[in-house]
Amino acid sequence: MGPGLVAGRRHRTVWEYGMMSTTRGNELSGTPVGWHKAIGRTFALAITQLIFALGGALGSADTAQAQTETQAQTETQAQTEAQAGNRLQEIQVQPLAGNRIELRLMTSGPAPVPLAFTIDNPARISLDLANTTLALPSRRKDVKVGPLDTILAAEAQGRTRVVLNLDTMVPYETRVEGNSIVVTLGAPGAADTAVASFPAAAPPATSTAATASVGRRIDNVDFRRGDNGGGRVIITLSDPGTPVDVSKEGDRILLTFAGTTLPDSLMKRLDVADFATPVSTIESGRTPTGARVSIAAKLPFEELAYQSDNIFTVEVAPVVKQE
Repeated sequence: MGPGLVAGRRHRTVWEYGMMSTTRGNELSGTPVGWHKAIGRTFALAITQLIFALGGALGSADTAQAQTETQAQTETQAQTEAQAGNRLQEIQVQPLAGNRIELRLMTSGPAPVPLAFTIDNPARISLDLANTTLALPSRRKDVKVGPLDTILAAEAQGRTRVVLNLDTMVPYETRVEGNSIVVTLGAPGAADTAVASFPAAAPPATSTAATASVGRRIDNVDFRRGDNGGGRVIITLSDPGTPVDVSKEGDRILLTFAGTTLPDSLMKRLDVADFATPVSTIESGRTPTGARVSIAAKLPFEELAYQSDNIFTVEVAPVVKQE
């Protein structure tokens, strides 16, 4: 009996506990206390779901914001690189057979197609590189090989000019190869293929040339001071194809416009010394074959001439002494 009763009691106790638990659960479900607990559980579940939903939304917003910021940084970097533009980093000189010379103008990015023009006296070839800054260790390179004496480089308004000073004028040709501009001096037949943006000499005096030059005139001569302390002479032409000869004589820069007329109102001498630039005077006048503008400047200075549409500009900047 002892063991049986003990076993029975244990079984009854378990049964009664189970009945008590079930009964109490059923009883509470229909009471206000049960309702409150059910509502509490439902509310807690809703709050939990809301928290997860808000967390996901915030995570998505943070991801979208991070992507936007990354895209903005990428665009800013691209704009900065675009503004920085190309850089002329090195000029290599290689003698060739037949008294010829090959120059390689090495740039940091894809090389631009150069705009070239020549001056016969003194003999020089000028190459303008658009959207290119100067990054050479020196602005002057003494060569003295074949017809090439020296190479000078200058920069103004995001444009770099390379001037080849020659002992005598020779044919030349240019081509672009990736990040370099190849210039060959003394190449046979190159005189016919050389690019000339504003040639130094006037075209032959034929009936066709005379007809083409009819109506060419200088419409305005203006002066402005640049940000770097230099002077800027701006000449407005009626015809973008007007030939211009640029030469230098002592402290003067001479611009000769062949087959071009100058109105009486522009035949004058401008005193611009008060602008505190190397340029002191600008004198415009006529010649037997056209017009001439003479720019007087204080030595030493660097000049850079370029043309955009019908606007011909000459930048005259002071030479900064290197310590």
